[in-house]
Amino acid sequence: MTHSPLSRPSQHRHSSAGAEDRAIRLELRGGLRESHISPSLVIPSNGLLQNRVWSGAGFGLMDLASRRIRIATIRVDRNAMNDASGNSATVQAGEKHSPVAHSAFLQPAIWLAILAVGCAFAYALLLSRFDLWKPPSETQFGAPPKAAEVWLYLQPLHVDPVNDSIRMRISVVPDPSLADPATIADRNYLLKISRGKQTEHLEIRANQSLPEITLDIDLDAGDIRDYPLDHYLATIGFSASQKAPDGKERMLPIHITAWEGILGFSVTGQQTATQRPGEFRLQFSVRRTGAAAFFGIAIYVAMMVMAICALVVGTLLFLGIRCIDVALLGAFAATIFALPALRHALPGSPPLGVRADILIFFWAELVAIIALCLFVLAWVRRGPRPAG
Repeated sequence: MTHSPLSRPSQHRHSSAGAEDRAIRLELRGGLRESHISPSLVIPSNGLLQNRVWSGAGFGLMDLASRRIRIATIRVDRNAMNDASGNSATVQAGEKHSPVAHSAFLQPAIWLAILAVGCAFAYALLLSRFDLWKPPSETQFGAPPKAAEVWLYLQPLHVDPVNDSIRMRISVVPDPSLADPATIADRNYLLKISRGKQTEHLEIRANQSLPEITLDIDLDAGDIRDYPLDHYLATIGFSASQKAPDGKERMLPIHITAWEGILGFSVTGQQTATQRPGEFRLQFSVRRTGAAAFFGIAIYVAMMVMAICALVVGTLLFLGIRCIDVALLGAFAATIFALPALRHALPGSPPLGVRADILIFFWAELVAIIALCLFVLAWVRRGPRPAG
């Protein structure tokens, strides 16, 4: 005698499943009667099928039982899937509202808030350091306007850090206190302008137009390699003399108005001591504006961040920690060509080879190339193969 238990799990059946079980049992009993099988088929109410088949049983009952077993198996799989999906939804709902999930969400939010506050604080420090809000203005030097006999106006036109020079326009202007100032000289005098080891002589004739000249002044104590924090000094001296009737020269007091502004640079003047009698010497401090310096630093920081990100992604792909995505190949290649474009966008277009290039740009470009090579090697080793 052979026993073939047919198990039907799930205590939580739907009404439709119960109806199907009853139909199966009725059909099995009818099949037994049609096949004239003498042994009884005991089918308990809980769905456990127990057959006691004597020798000589017909094949019709076996075929019928086989079909019912397949139907029962499909229903069991369906119920198992429903139970699994219900349990999964219950688990997910519990995890969503659990303290552990809340803590896992809260911790990254706290770190993100700290990062945002730190960035805002660093940005405020940069604003205070570079003095972005100070507009260019005019500054007065020399003798008081009422006591002066010669009035000059200085305006910087162009700064060339590569050639260490600043171009400045020097204009002899009339007395601004006059109601109708004329640009005609009222006397003869000689204006001397010293720049470095050179001295320019500018003769002013009475009843002639007041002259205006443009000079290139050397930049000292600075180097373009310090870009974008480079700082320069330019020194220029002035003296004016008039010949007296007895042939002696009389030094004339000079009043100077200087414009402290130029595109991309901030020019600040101050009076310095001189050993020449009657000479008035000015020293101009030339540095890049806060906006230009800030943007230059931001560009170099962007280069560094792009290179580090490319290296991290390439390393994770090479070590097999992350999956290979062929779309990343374009991102790596774009990074290699984006870095020189960023370098070319620097304000002032500094020559290649400044210290920031050596410290950041060169190795960032090299790191981007290495990251691309790591990606290609990882793709060669573990990339998908063609079908067949």
